Amino acid sequence: MLFNYIVLSFKCFKFWFLLKMFDIAIEILVICVSLFTIICSLMLYILSKQRHDSSFLLMLDEALENNDVTSCILLLKKYPYLANNSFKDGYTPFLRACLFGNTQVVKYMLDFCKVDIRKCTSNKESAFYLAVYERIKNKSSRDASCIHTLYHANADINAATVHGYSPIQLAAMFGHTSLVRWLLTKNVNMNVFPSPYILAKSQGHHDTAMVLKNANLKAIE
Repeated sequence: MLFNYIVLSFKCFKFWFLLKMFDIAIEILVICVSLFTIICSLMLYILSKQRHDSSFLLMLDEALENNDVTSCILLLKKYPYLANNSFKDGYTPFLRACLFGNTQVVKYMLDFCKVDIRKCTSNKESAFYLAVYERIKNKSSRDASCIHTLYHANADINAATVHGYSPIQLAAMFGHTSLVRWLLTKNVNMNVFPSPYILAKSQGHHDTAMVLKNANLKAIE
Protein backbone atom coordinates (compact mmCIF):
# COMPACT_ATOMS: atom_id res chain seq x y z
CA MET A 1 0.00 0.00 0.00
CA LEU A 2 2.78 2.39 0.97
CA PHE A 3 4.71 1.42 -2.12
CA ASN A 4 1.73 2.20 -4.35
CA TYR A 5 1.34 5.58 -2.64
CA ILE A 6 5.00 6.38 -3.24
CA VAL A 7 4.73 5.38 -6.91
CA LEU A 8 1.61 7.50 -7.33
CA SER A 9 3.27 10.44 -5.61
CA PHE A 10 6.30 10.12 -7.86
CA LYS A 11 4.08 9.99 -10.96
CA CYS A 12 2.21 13.08 -9.78
CA PHE A 13 5.49 14.90 -9.12
CA LYS A 14 6.80 13.85 -12.53
CA PHE A 15 3.62 15.10 -14.19
CA TRP A 16 3.83 18.39 -12.25
CA PHE A 17 7.51 18.74 -13.17
CA LEU A 18 6.77 18.16 -16.86
CA LEU A 19 3.98 20.73 -16.77
CA LYS A 20 6.31 23.21 -15.08
CA MET A 21 9.02 22.59 -17.67
CA PHE A 22 6.45 22.99 -20.44
CA ASP A 23 5.35 26.34 -18.94
CA ILE A 24 8.98 27.46 -18.73
CA ALA A 25 9.58 26.36 -22.33
CA ILE A 26 6.52 28.33 -23.45
CA GLU A 27 7.76 31.42 -21.56
CA ILE A 28 11.21 31.08 -23.13
CA LEU A 29 9.63 30.69 -26.57
CA VAL A 30 7.51 33.81 -26.01
CA ILE A 31 10.61 35.75 -24.92
CA CYS A 32 12.57 34.50 -27.96
CA VAL A 33 9.75 35.45 -30.33
CA SER A 34 9.52 38.89 -28.69
CA LEU A 35 13.29 39.39 -28.99
CA PHE A 36 13.23 38.24 -32.61
CA THR A 37 10.40 40.69 -33.35
CA ILE A 38 12.31 43.53 -31.67
CA ILE A 39 15.53 42.69 -33.57
CA CYS A 40 13.66 42.51 -36.89
CA SER A 41 11.94 45.83 -36.18
CA LEU A 42 15.28 47.40 -35.24
CA MET A 43 16.94 46.11 -38.41
CA LEU A 44 14.08 47.41 -40.54
CA TYR A 45 14.34 50.78 -38.79
CA ILE A 46 18.11 50.92 -39.38
CA LEU A 47 17.74 49.98 -43.05
CA SER A 48 14.94 52.50 -43.48
CA LYS A 49 17.01 55.20 -41.74
CA GLN A 50 20.04 54.41 -43.91
CA ARG A 51 17.97 54.75 -47.09
CA HIS A 52 16.40 57.90 -45.66
CA ASP A 53 19.80 59.38 -44.71
CA SER A 54 21.32 58.39 -48.06
CA SER A 55 18.54 60.21 -49.90
CA PHE A 56 18.94 63.41 -47.87
CA LEU A 57 22.73 63.16 -48.05
CA LEU A 58 22.53 63.22 -51.85
CA MET A 59 20.14 66.18 -51.66
CA LEU A 60 22.59 68.02 -49.40
CA ASP A 61 25.50 67.22 -51.71
CA GLU A 62 23.57 68.56 -54.71
CA ALA A 63 22.69 71.73 -52.81
CA LEU A 64 26.37 72.22 -51.88
CA GLU A 65 27.48 71.74 -55.47
CA ASN A 66 24.91 74.29 -56.65
CA ASN A 67 25.90 76.71 -53.86
CA ASP A 68 22.28 76.62 -52.64
CA VAL A 69 22.91 77.89 -49.11
CA THR A 70 19.23 78.04 -48.15
CA SER A 71 18.56 74.40 -49.03
CA CYS A 72 21.77 73.32 -47.27
CA ILE A 73 20.86 75.04 -44.02
CA LEU A 74 17.23 73.83 -44.11
CA LEU A 75 18.45 70.23 -44.46
CA LEU A 76 21.10 70.67 -41.76
CA LYS A 77 18.59 72.19 -39.35
CA LYS A 78 16.47 69.06 -39.67
CA TYR A 79 19.32 66.53 -39.93
CA PRO A 80 22.46 68.08 -38.37
CA TYR A 81 24.20 64.69 -38.12
CA LEU A 82 24.40 64.52 -41.93
CA ALA A 83 27.31 66.97 -41.84
CA ASN A 84 29.57 64.17 -40.54
CA ASN A 85 28.27 61.35 -42.78
CA SER A 86 30.86 60.09 -45.26
CA PHE A 87 30.57 59.34 -48.94
CA LYS A 88 32.55 56.44 -50.47
CA ASP A 89 35.54 58.69 -51.20
CA GLY A 90 35.76 59.74 -47.55
CA TYR A 91 34.29 63.19 -48.16
CA THR A 92 31.69 64.46 -45.73
CA PRO A 93 29.26 67.32 -46.51
CA PHE A 94 31.50 69.49 -44.29
CA LEU A 95 34.58 68.66 -46.37
CA ARG A 96 32.58 69.23 -49.56
CA ALA A 97 31.51 72.65 -48.27
CA CYS A 98 35.20 73.48 -47.68
CA LEU A 99 36.08 72.24 -51.18
CA PHE A 100 33.44 74.55 -52.68
CA GLY A 101 34.51 77.46 -50.43
CA ASN A 102 30.96 77.79 -49.11
CA THR A 103 31.75 79.86 -46.01
CA GLN A 104 28.16 80.32 -44.81
CA VAL A 105 27.53 76.58 -44.76
CA VAL A 106 30.95 75.88 -43.22
CA LYS A 107 30.21 78.36 -40.41
CA TYR A 108 26.78 76.84 -39.82
CA MET A 109 28.22 73.34 -39.63
CA LEU A 110 30.93 74.45 -37.21
CA ASP A 111 28.42 76.22 -34.98
CA PHE A 112 25.47 73.82 -35.02
CA CYS A 113 26.45 70.41 -36.43
CA LYS A 114 29.37 69.40 -34.19
CA VAL A 115 31.57 68.62 -37.18
CA ASP A 116 34.97 67.01 -36.67
CA ILE A 117 37.35 69.61 -38.09
CA ARG A 118 40.19 67.05 -38.05
CA LYS A 119 38.39 64.59 -40.31
CA CYS A 120 40.00 64.05 -43.74
CA THR A 121 39.16 62.45 -47.07
CA SER A 122 40.49 59.00 -47.98
CA ASN A 123 43.53 60.85 -49.42
CA LYS A 124 44.09 62.65 -46.10
CA GLU A 125 42.96 66.00 -47.50
CA SER A 126 41.95 68.12 -44.51
CA ALA A 127 39.20 70.73 -44.43
CA PHE A 128 41.84 73.48 -44.48
CA TYR A 129 43.73 71.88 -47.38
CA LEU A 130 40.52 71.66 -49.42
CA ALA A 131 39.70 75.32 -48.70
CA VAL A 132 43.22 76.29 -49.81
CA TYR A 133 42.76 74.22 -52.98
CA GLU A 134 39.48 76.06 -53.70
CA ARG A 135 41.20 79.41 -53.15
CA ILE A 136 43.98 78.49 -55.59
CA LYS A 137 41.52 77.16 -58.18
CA ASN A 138 39.59 80.44 -58.07
CA LYS A 139 42.63 82.68 -57.93
CA SER A 140 40.78 85.65 -59.42
CA SER A 141 38.38 85.70 -56.46
CA ARG A 142 39.39 87.80 -53.46
CA ASP A 143 37.17 85.88 -51.04
CA ALA A 144 39.36 83.99 -48.57
CA SER A 145 36.70 83.87 -45.85
CA CYS A 146 36.47 80.07 -45.80
CA ILE A 147 40.19 79.74 -45.07
CA HIS A 148 39.96 82.39 -42.34
CA THR A 149 36.91 80.71 -40.79
CA LEU A 150 38.70 77.35 -40.60
CA TYR A 151 41.86 78.95 -39.23
CA HIS A 152 39.92 80.63 -36.41
CA ALA A 153 38.18 77.31 -35.72
CA ASN A 154 41.67 75.87 -34.98
CA ALA A 155 42.05 73.85 -38.16
CA ASP A 156 45.52 72.37 -38.68
CA ILE A 157 47.20 74.57 -41.29
CA ASN A 158 50.12 72.14 -41.65
CA ALA A 159 48.22 68.87 -42.20
CA ALA A 160 49.63 67.07 -45.26
CA THR A 161 47.86 64.76 -47.69
CA VAL A 162 48.66 61.08 -48.23
CA HIS A 163 51.09 62.27 -50.93
CA GLY A 164 52.91 64.48 -48.42
CA TYR A 165 51.77 67.89 -49.64
CA SER A 166 50.76 70.57 -47.14
CA PRO A 167 48.80 73.79 -47.84
CA ILE A 168 51.97 75.93 -48.04
CA GLN A 169 53.45 73.56 -50.64
CA LEU A 170 50.23 73.66 -52.65
CA ALA A 171 50.12 77.47 -52.58
CA ALA A 172 53.81 77.66 -53.56
CA MET A 173 53.44 75.15 -56.41
CA PHE A 174 50.64 77.18 -57.99
CA GLY A 175 52.25 80.56 -57.32
CA HIS A 176 49.54 81.99 -55.09
CA THR A 177 51.72 84.71 -53.58
CA SER A 178 49.09 86.41 -51.39
CA LEU A 179 48.08 83.07 -49.87
CA VAL A 180 51.72 82.18 -49.24
CA ARG A 181 52.23 85.53 -47.49
CA TRP A 182 49.15 84.96 -45.33
CA LEU A 183 50.26 81.45 -44.35
CA LEU A 184 53.69 82.79 -43.43
CA THR A 185 52.09 85.31 -41.04
CA LYS A 186 50.39 82.34 -39.32
CA ASN A 187 53.76 80.64 -38.67
CA VAL A 188 53.12 77.81 -41.09
CA ASN A 189 55.67 75.00 -40.97
CA MET A 190 58.29 75.62 -43.68
CA ASN A 191 60.40 72.60 -42.76
CA VAL A 192 58.75 70.35 -45.35
CA PHE A 193 59.94 68.45 -48.40
CA PRO A 194 59.91 69.37 -51.21
CA SER A 195 60.73 72.90 -50.10
CA PRO A 196 57.98 75.45 -50.91
CA TYR A 197 60.71 77.71 -52.33
CA ILE A 198 61.94 74.97 -54.70
CA LEU A 199 58.36 74.16 -55.73
CA ALA A 200 57.60 77.80 -56.57
CA LYS A 201 60.88 78.29 -58.42
CA SER A 202 60.60 75.05 -60.42
CA GLN A 203 57.13 76.11 -61.64
CA GLY A 204 58.36 79.54 -62.71
CA HIS A 205 56.57 81.49 -59.96
CA HIS A 206 59.45 83.87 -59.27
CA ASP A 207 57.50 86.38 -57.14
CA THR A 208 56.26 83.61 -54.88
CA ALA A 209 59.74 82.07 -54.75
CA MET A 210 61.23 85.41 -53.69
CA VAL A 211 58.70 85.77 -50.84
CA LEU A 212 59.57 82.27 -49.64
CA LYS A 213 63.31 82.87 -49.99
CA ASN A 214 63.08 86.03 -47.89
CA ALA A 215 61.04 84.15 -45.29
CA ASN A 216 63.74 81.47 -45.14
CA LEU A 217 66.45 84.11 -44.72
CA LYS A 218 64.54 85.76 -41.87
CA ALA A 219 64.12 82.38 -40.20
CA ILE A 220 67.90 81.81 -40.39
CA GLU A 221 68.58 85.25 -38.90
